[in-house]
Amino acid sequence: MNADKIQSVNLLKQKIKEGISLFLGSGFSVLASNSEGKKLPVGSALLKELKIKFPKINKFPDLAKASTVLEANAKQEFYNFLVNRFTVKEYHNSYEILNEMKLKNIYTTNIDNLTHEIFSKSLKYYINDTSIKGQVVGDKRTINYYPLHGCVLNPEKGFIFSNTKIASAYSDQKDDWQGLRRTIFKDAILFWGWSFSDSDVIEAIYSSSRGATDDNVLKWIVLYDAEDYEIDFYRALNFNIIRANTSEMLDFIKDVIAESGTSQVNTKQLDIPREYLVPQIGSVPLYPLRNFYEGDTPRWSYIFSGDIVKTHYYNIISDLIATNRNIFIIGVPAAGKSTLMMQLASEYKTSKHKHILNAPTKENAQYYANIIGSEPCLIFIDECLSDFLSMKILLEKSNIQVVGFDRDYRYEGVSHKLRSFCKDYELCDISAINDLDIQKLVDKIPSGLRKTSAFGVKIKDNTIFEVLRKNVQIPRLEDRFSKVVPQLYESNPVATELFVMICYVHSCGVPVSYDMVYSYLRDVTTDYKKVYKIIGQIGSIIKEYYGDSSYFLTGINFDEQDYYKCRSNYLAELIIRNIPVYTGIVKNVLNKFIENVPPFKISRFDIFKKRAFDADITTRVFNNYKEGLDFYKGCLIIDESEFLYQQAAIYFNRKKKYSLAFEWIDKAKNNSPFNSFSIRNTHAIILFNANFEIEDKDGSVLQLLCESLNILKECYNNDKRKGFHAKIFADLSLKLYSVYPEVAYEYIELAYNWLSNEKGNPDNGYTIRKEINELYNKVSIIINYHN
Repeated sequence: MNADKIQSVNLLKQKIKEGISLFLGSGFSVLASNSEGKKLPVGSALLKELKIKFPKINKFPDLAKASTVLEANAKQEFYNFLVNRFTVKEYHNSYEILNEMKLKNIYTTNIDNLTHEIFSKSLKYYINDTSIKGQVVGDKRTINYYPLHGCVLNPEKGFIFSNTKIASAYSDQKDDWQGLRRTIFKDAILFWGWSFSDSDVIEAIYSSSRGATDDNVLKWIVLYDAEDYEIDFYRALNFNIIRANTSEMLDFIKDVIAESGTSQVNTKQLDIPREYLVPQIGSVPLYPLRNFYEGDTPRWSYIFSGDIVKTHYYNIISDLIATNRNIFIIGVPAAGKSTLMMQLASEYKTSKHKHILNAPTKENAQYYANIIGSEPCLIFIDECLSDFLSMKILLEKSNIQVVGFDRDYRYEGVSHKLRSFCKDYELCDISAINDLDIQKLVDKIPSGLRKTSAFGVKIKDNTIFEVLRKNVQIPRLEDRFSKVVPQLYESNPVATELFVMICYVHSCGVPVSYDMVYSYLRDVTTDYKKVYKIIGQIGSIIKEYYGDSSYFLTGINFDEQDYYKCRSNYLAELIIRNIPVYTGIVKNVLNKFIENVPPFKISRFDIFKKRAFDADITTRVFNNYKEGLDFYKGCLIIDESEFLYQQAAIYFNRKKKYSLAFEWIDKAKNNSPFNSFSIRNTHAIILFNANFEIEDKDGSVLQLLCESLNILKECYNNDKRKGFHAKIFADLSLKLYSVYPEVAYEYIELAYNWLSNEKGNPDNGYTIRKEINELYNKVSIIINYHN
């Protein structure tokens, strides 16, 4: 059987070896026969045989109603028929492979004795019929067997076929069904031998779950020749689907058992710093769950509550982890990366050591590698690409399995480097969630927060952030901060400015230390007590404006006295992005920061500088290009890298100050220690934009425009980041086509080919793939027109 017919196949293989329960339906027993050599009947076949034996029920359409009549009028004869028909005398030898599985429990609605026969000669297990002897606990040789509808070995206890008995079974056998429910919702279990017509039993289990969240990814169902609507039904119940018949499933298990090795590994005790360990339930501060839906950063108490929805990516990543390969999970801001990391880190079961890291430096990574030695470790890393060299150290250790999380744009910038020394890793972009995820997410929003019109709200982008923004009954973050910060500034300009500074620094990926605050406020005070007082005022002034809802706004972490940051990195970005430009607050903060805070005081300056001077920030904040020029000149005191010069060039290009743009991009090229295709890309954009609107009197303008596109061609052909270059090339080709269609068409054709290659490339993150697809559609219209 092909592995692609099994959802979460790697997890299933792992659980077959480590331990799994079975829930068997009639389709499981199709390879067994009774004493007359007849195969055991499945589904409607039993009703047909009963109608021949008991003509009285000839007109009954279903087995349950027919059984009710037979039990009332011919019970003994009916039971004798069932015992004779379902007592197994022969079975296919492929069933013997079940003796090699690590089985925990077997639940079944079958009344046959096939399971007893399979294990009757086992040297590994024995069957304990719980309906006779009760449950056995603590004996690894025992498989507790739960015959929920009775068994032919004990006909005196009766059989459950009739509607009345099915209805009462859930209360009469309460412990058995409760155990089954717990297994279905928490443990690995394989449903085998079920068809859509049997789904009433499964629905009954769910209907009695009293609203419990079913996010168990270790749950499979074997479906033979199923229709699409049947598969949709079971997927809605969070099942992993296996498309197979019983014979194929037995062969698959045989192949898994035959595979060399085991998923279990032996480990030694390690002396690991506490910050590398997943915290224990009960050891973390508790926060109201509603804060999560109001925009709070993911916290362990939310994860441990079990009330945070697991998206379908939890299943996908869990299955990938079971392959023992390294994995990178990327996504747009607020896609749920940190939440997913914490869910996996706390709940994924492994015999390896399990640790967590956050934005490790090269030195952090080397230290971690030193203390674990050769021990097998599974490590979950948030912001894993903040220091590329740290990943190189960890990925080169064969005993470490890396599960890293970061933003898509950061991965796009280093994917070519990763591929150069670690080709065998899995990549998963979790930006867009599916319809089932969206519905589960909306259902989980507390009723007091959910918009009354939440159901049926149209979502522009299927991202977690967009779903919550559309369905949570609080003002949009953008609107909220655009109003509150100017008001706070009037009340207390020093504390408000400090709040914005903390947001600015955190939006660059690092926290603010007390030393940074002290330096920043040096024009206000040098008294350390007054500095702490100003820090303390940040929370109180916001409370004054927003009362109890201030928790959503303050976002300053006072848990550690000497480090401060906003509620979340993305929230910090939103604050900086949405403070009105006319207030001049962000401009003042940026200028004062570069003037007062020396780089050696900036926490993780290597991370900070990658975002701090970004043209996306300065373009918005400095409307007057002269102010922008002064800012970037001041930045040279902090950092004189090619990246800073490049961002300045992009800023001046956007302000249409092309002479300055050329001057700064030339400095970027001169400061680059190697031939940077990113800088050459920026140079091509500036060259194009500087000449695009100039009247072409002698053909020289067109020549320069084509030269810029030819530079981009060279970048695409020689650089690994092809999606990035293809996007810019297509955008400029479309602009050229709008003025010089005949000359531009050859570039349009080339752009079409490149975009065709890149629109499905997983190394291009969600955002850039979306832009590439939009450009592809525009270019396709031109191609179709010419054809």
